[in-house]
Amino acid sequence: MRRASADARLHAYDRQQQPTPAARSAASSIPRPAQQVASTPSTTTAGTDRMPSEVG
Repeated sequence: MRRASADARLHAYDRQQQPTPAARSAASSIPRPAQQVASTPSTTTAGTDRMPSEVG
C-alpha cells in the first residue's frame, strides 16, 4: 500500500509545477512576433532586394 501513497504525492507535486489558469491565459495574450514561413526563404541581403536570376 506504500506505492499508492507515493503515487498520490507524485501527482500532487506535478500539479504544483503547472502554472495556474490565470497565468497561462496572461502568457498567451502577449502578442508574438510574426514568423516567416520556412518554405519561402528571404531573398534580401543587406537591405537590398535581390531577384533570383534565371539560369538558362
